[in-house]
Parts: sequence; C-alpha cells; structure tokens
Amino acid sequence: MAAQDSDRSSYGNIFKTTFLFGFVQVARLLVALIKNKIVAILLGPSGMGIIGIFNNDINLIKTGASLGVSKSAVKDVSEANSSDDKDRFSRVISITNRLVVFTSILGAIVTIALSPFLSKWGFGDNLHILAFIFLSISVAFEVFTENQLAILKGMRQMKSLAKASLIGSIVALVTGVPLFFFFREKGIVPSLIISSISAAAVSIFYVSKIEYNRVKVSFKETIVEGAPMIKMGISLMMSNFLSFFFNMILLGYIQSRGGLEDVGLYSAGSSLVVSYFSMVTTSLNTDYYPRIAAVNNDNLKLSEELSKQSRVGLLLMFPLVILFVLFTPFFVQLLFSSEFATVTKYTDIAIIGILISVVSDCIGYIFIVKSESKLYLIIAVIFNLASIPLFILMYKFWGLTGLGMAFMLNILAQLITYSILAWRKYEIILLKGIILRLAIIVVLTITTS
Repeated sequence: MAAQDSDRSSYGNIFKTTFLFGFVQVARLLVALIKNKIVAILLGPSGMGIIGIFNNDINLIKTGASLGVSKSAVKDVSEANSSDDKDRFSRVISITNRLVVFTSILGAIVTIALSPFLSKWGFGDNLHILAFIFLSISVAFEVFTENQLAILKGMRQMKSLAKASLIGSIVALVTGVPLFFFFREKGIVPSLIISSISAAAVSIFYVSKIEYNRVKVSFKETIVEGAPMIKMGISLMMSNFLSFFFNMILLGYIQSRGGLEDVGLYSAGSSLVVSYFSMVTTSLNTDYYPRIAAVNNDNLKLSEELSKQSRVGLLLMFPLVILFVLFTPFFVQLLFSSEFATVTKYTDIAIIGILISVVSDCIGYIFIVKSESKLYLIIAVIFNLASIPLFILMYKFWGLTGLGMAFMLNILAQLITYSILAWRKYEIILLKGIILRLAIIVVLTITTS
C-alpha cells in the first residue's frame, strides 16, 4: 500500500513539474512573440535580419564556450545534493561557480577573437567588428545565466528555476525593447547586452538563496575536480555541433537538388515539429534529468524512473500529437502561407519520430548521468554520419515524404541502439508495456493522418 502511495506521489510530481514548465515554456514563447512583433513594427525586415544574425552567432559561441557545463553540472550538483553531505555539496557548488565564471570569460574572449570573421560571415563586411566586440559582454552573461540555472536544476528547486526562467525573460523584454523606440537599429546591440545582463541578475538572485559553505577553491583544484564535468560537457557540446554540421550538409544537398523552395519547406516543417513539441519535451526532461542523476548508482531505481517517465511522456504526448496531425494544415496557414501546404508530407511522418524520441531520450539521459562521455560521443558520431546517406537517399527517391521517413527511422534506430546498450551495460530494460503503448500510439497516429 505504501509503495502504491509512493508511486502515485512520484507520478503526481512528474505531472506537476511537467505542467509547471509547460506553462513557463508557453509564457516564454509569448514573450518572444511580443518582442518579435515590436521589432518587426519598429525595425522592419532589415532589423529582424540583423538581430537574427547576432542571435545566431551568440547562440553558436555560447554552445561552444559553455563547454556543456549547463548540462553536465546538473548531474554533479544533483548527486551531491542527494548525498546529505554538506561539505561535499558546498565544494561541488563552489567548483561549479568557478567553472561558470571561467566559461563566461571564455565566451567573451572567443567572441572578441572571432569578431572580424563573424562580421565578414554575417554581413559580408568589416563594419560590424565593433558590434561583435561589444556583444562579447552579452555572450558572457548568456553563458553565465545558462550555467547558473543548472545549479537550480541540479538541486531540483523547480519553482525557483521556473521563476528565474520566466521572470528573466520578462525582465529582459522590459529592459531591452525600449531601446528600439529611441535608437531604432542603433539600439540593437545595447538591447541585446542589457537583456543578457538583466536575465543574469535574475538568475543570481535565485541562486544566491542556496545555502552552502563558501569554499575557497584554487584554479588548479577547479580544473582537476571539475574535469569529469567538463569532459561530459564537451561530449554533449560536440554532439550538438555534429547535429549542426549534419543539418548544414543536408540543407546544402536539398538546395542543390530541389532548390530553395524545398529547403524552405523542409525548414518550415522541421521548425514546426520541433517548436511545437520542444515545449513538452523540455518540460518533461527538466525534472527527469536531475531526478535520475541523484540515483545514478542504483540501476534498479534508474529502471523505475525510466518506466515512470516514459509512461507519463507518452500519455501527455498522445493527445498533442493527434491534435497536431489534425490541425497541421491550419497551423501551416496561420504561421506561413498556402504555399507551404505540402509541408504536411514531412510533418505527418516526422511526428512519429517525435513520439519515439520521448522514450529514446529517456534512455539516452541514462548514459549522461552515468558519465559515459566517450560512448555518448561515439553514438552521436555514428548516427550523424549514418544519417547523411540515409536522409539524402530518402529525399532523392521520395522528396519531403522521404525526409520525414528518414527522421523517423533515425530516431527508431536510436531507440533500439540505446535499449540494447542500456541492457548490456547496466541491465536496464525497457518494459514491454512501454513498447506496447508506444506501438499503439504510433498506429493510432498513422491512422489519424
């Protein structure tokens, strides 16, 4: 009876956290839409283009300079927090804070060093070098904020994390947007800098509430003791870069064979699927990752958490997927135009891949909390290399439909690979009930489309 009550409580917490961060994701999306609308009205397409280039470069450098600490730190903080050893916990937090400062400074240095290249690549001239040098401040604070929030996530202080994420977005909007009214395009760089500093200030406010002993840690100790965190972080970062380069190669091939129209259709379909469901998957994994990190040495508990998360994930995704399939033509018309109607050839099949990824991602996180950095990177390399011929061949023969099929097959292969490795290495098995639920939902989705 006690076990049943514990299970109910566990499932209840998963649902609460998922809905909490689902609300935060929706609210942040609305804030982004409001900002885009204001920018579109005040600055027009050219202003939107400039901001797009700056944001793209900031995000790219942020991904590299952060060294993946924003993800790998969650494991160390969560593990230390669950150990009830305050000295160990205090040391981990102190080391994480030092790494956060180090990666922030690294981000600024890299931006300054690359400023001539970024100006040339982004704008085709050297007139924006100074702008990128100033934006190194924004990069530093973006890296700082992302890595700071990892501490809250690792401690599973979900309410504080949700408040910091949401309030940070709103404060960034309120402090950054007014500059567009007064300075138009000249206000873009100052706006990005002020927005980043404002978001960082909010994150500092919530992280400063954490009670721990301030431990003095030397630079050498930070590097030595933080090495496992950096090692895993770099593997995660490299995985992201591999996906970026794979997409670049694929888009280049699509353009050479089908032209910019097919590139536009594929990009629209991909963004539609990812944007619609990233809110749910992000919400699901925000609590799941620190939860399994805290019990990463107990394979039985890992199996239980995997089953719970997979069940909840499929339960939440099923109605959303059905609604998406039924209303995709409406979404396409609303967000794009009638010229994009054929994008459903991709989305109706790719959506099955998203369903499968709910379970696949749950297993994938197990390798992260086990600090299997080499294995995780090897899998990422193999799948990205194998994806190139798969996507190209499927597109060559079946166009947009083929790209959707390739996406689905790639995720399915990933699920099978993760399942086999999890069983062979840790005897963690995906329950038949989960596989059956997934199969039924996939069939119902196919019949709906």
